[in-house]
Amino acid sequence: MENKPVRQLLITGKGNDDVYAGLNLKGAYLVGASLTHADLRETDLSGSTLENVSLRDANLVRASVIDVELKGADLTGSCLESWNIDSTTSFEGAHADYVYLLSDKQERRPSSGTFGEGEFSKLFQEFLDTVDLIFKNGIDWQAFIVSLDKLKEKIKIENDKGEVSVQSIENKGDGVFVVRLNVPPDSDKEKIHSEFTQEYDEQIKVIEEKYRLLLEHKENEIKNRERVIEKLLKKKAKEAQVKAQIVRVNRRKPLPDRNGDGRYSLPGAARRFGVTESVMRGWVRKGWVSGRKENYNDHRGIWWLDIDEATAARLEKEAEKAQARKTLSKKIQ
Repeated sequence: MENKPVRQLLITGKGNDDVYAGLNLKGAYLVGASLTHADLRETDLSGSTLENVSLRDANLVRASVIDVELKGADLTGSCLESWNIDSTTSFEGAHADYVYLLSDKQERRPSSGTFGEGEFSKLFQEFLDTVDLIFKNGIDWQAFIVSLDKLKEKIKIENDKGEVSVQSIENKGDGVFVVRLNVPPDSDKEKIHSEFTQEYDEQIKVIEEKYRLLLEHKENEIKNRERVIEKLLKKKAKEAQVKAQIVRVNRRKPLPDRNGDGRYSLPGAARRFGVTESVMRGWVRKGWVSGRKENYNDHRGIWWLDIDEATAARLEKEAEKAQARKTLSKKIQ
């Protein structure tokens, strides 16, 4: 053994408060060793000799304790969360006043008092063909069901008679759930636990991505609807402006043919000489009639024309010519 704490443990049998997390102690001879309050998280103790070992208050989270004889071992106060045991793990003669099934001294067994004679070994004999899945942030049941179905298929392929089923679901409060699975005898429970956890985490990612895309789609839909609504509001606002303008035009006073100083409005002059307003504008452009643009009440930029007797006479002749051309054009057609 190259690791100094491990060498010291094997030589002296003393490992109180020492850290062996993740180390390989496979096949170690530790009869009568003292590992009180030792950190043995994920430590490989398989095949080790642990008779009469003190494991009081030890941390055995995810430790591998396969093919181990625990005769006379004291596990009082130890944390046994997800430790890996199977039918080759012997609890005969092992004892404890109480243990914890979850970290941070949670899930004390028994809940109060101490184990009676033989109760501790009986408790873990019942766990030999089970795997505990611990969920600390609630359970996504969609991911759970998919992961469990895949695990069942895999176990069935590896073992024709092998079956996986849910033995119990416990709500521990604060979002913590413990799901206990019945698994085939002598199956690799560590592998089952690891494969299920990995598949569950993958399914969580798939579901989160699905919801992310769905949320993104919904956000795009909302933005598109907002754009449509914005266009409709602008259209309505424009229509309202046009209607308001029409109302203003309809409400304004009609333009008279002549104003108070005797000048003709362009529409009034057109009616006076029996021509269109377009013809009248042409005469203004040619200089046959003078005038200027002025506002009149609600009317803006109105031509007011000065038409004296001489101008009127000329315009009457031009109006007669225009009428004659119009008549001739109709006859030719």
